[in-house]
Amino acid sequence: DLTVKGILIAHRGKTIECLSDSGELIQLQNSRAFDVVVGDRLLLGLTEGKDPELLEHEDRINVLYRIARDGHKKSLAANIDLACVVLAIEPEPWPQVIAQYYTHLQSLAIPCCFVLNKIDQGAPPDWLEERFIYLNQKLNIPYLQTSAHLEIGLDKLRALLKDKTSIIIGPSGAGKSSLLQKLLDNEYIRVGSLSSSAKGQHTTSVTQLYCFDDNTQLIDSPGIRQLAMEHFSLQDLLKGFNDFQQVGCRFKDCDHVDSKGCQVFDALKNGSIPQHRYEDYLYLRKKFLSSHRESKLRNE
Repeated sequence: DLTVKGILIAHRGKTIECLSDSGELIQLQNSRAFDVVVGDRLLLGLTEGKDPELLEHEDRINVLYRIARDGHKKSLAANIDLACVVLAIEPEPWPQVIAQYYTHLQSLAIPCCFVLNKIDQGAPPDWLEERFIYLNQKLNIPYLQTSAHLEIGLDKLRALLKDKTSIIIGPSGAGKSSLLQKLLDNEYIRVGSLSSSAKGQHTTSVTQLYCFDDNTQLIDSPGIRQLAMEHFSLQDLLKGFNDFQQVGCRFKDCDHVDSKGCQVFDALKNGSIPQHRYEDYLYLRKKFLSSHRESKLRNE
């Protein structure tokens, strides 16, 4: 009998594929005794004449999930060093999506960067650029502009991904698969075209991990259409607005809405917190409260 360590690189129904630390690809059946996702570190049992067996998986550093259509959490990947949120010039994102992705990832303790793809299609609108630049300068969140079509910004993106386990996420149609195709130089990654509705279509149906080298892995996942707000606490929401804490608000549990003496209002007046940032906060707070009301009604 032999035990080997490995990383889960694909989950296809009951079948999971693992890459051992020695570089061997191992395929096995998961009896659902373990709830495993791509990125999990596993211990496998190999016995001659028998199918490989999943013995255990290591504790996770973090896990990324989305909310499925039935309202339940669906885990996508684990042990992520960096989440690359890919948005695009076209289809143009809605303003609060940047703050929502950042808040979602902060609540899960997953570092992130933002990639604006398809810059060959034009310059980003001012409101979009302002949000990216603010997060970059104020909170040190990396921001890159890329074009998979013209291969612009790919070297900077490769440098950012090096020696990390990263995941590419973002709405459908942002060009995630096209970027991955260029990064991996793999002509077999299927790339779809935008649908007539301009919302795009899924080009990835299974979460998959690709290895660049021993220390650099990149996970491609289906587009996340719905981010989890109903599972947030108010503290989770505030994690996405940690710049509000930097202004030194003296109220520990301040909601930054109608508390007299809240330092955030002073920061808005002197410009250290821009108006768009506060508007995004109010929008997500309203969405958060609405999600909680709907969740409460469903559970009554």
